[in-house]
Amino acid sequence: MRGPSPGAARPAPGSVLRRGRGDGAEPFRLEPEDELLIGLLARSGRATYAELAAAAGISEGRAARRLATLLRSGVIYLDVDLSTIMLGYRAAANIWLTVTPAHLQEAGAALRDQPEVAFAAAISGPQNLTASVTCRDLDHLYRFATERIGALRGVQTLEISPVLRHVKQAGAITANGRLMDAPAAPGSAPRRRR
Repeated sequence: MRGPSPGAARPAPGSVLRRGRGDGAEPFRLEPEDELLIGLLARSGRATYAELAAAAGISEGRAARRLATLLRSGVIYLDVDLSTIMLGYRAAANIWLTVTPAHLQEAGAALRDQPEVAFAAAISGPQNLTASVTCRDLDHLYRFATERIGALRGVQTLEISPVLRHVKQAGAITANGRLMDAPAAPGSAPRRRR
């Protein structure tokens, strides 16, 4: 779960952030070395061009060009994991809402615009809207749920599932609130921390 981002740029109302093509064009075709590059980047986003080149058996220049192509095409994108606990956000939860269908779009947009919300989605089932949230403490979570989310038009029910312990977040392994390096791939040399 990513932490809240007060002051971060947000999309204009009604706009959609797009990553990659998603426009019905032909699927992107990976080159043989791309899977090796992607595998190393998944384990360590800090990999240098030299490390990428060595992992894929190609030149540094080719590794840099392939990475640029993968980024430009949207096949991969850059993302940052935050240790929210280290930033003072100690109450993470998943919120499950039942919203009247006539107000689902409006409630979803309002939820999306809350800085405490890292992820929000319309879903099917008894609840039709869900969000992952991060708050400073339980009092903040309570006020957020009751005063801001519970007050949205069309909200009929709201359930909160507190996150008791994080073991992995968006690809990063956590231990005692700290982000840890991913384990090395089988057969590879251990990475030095910079």
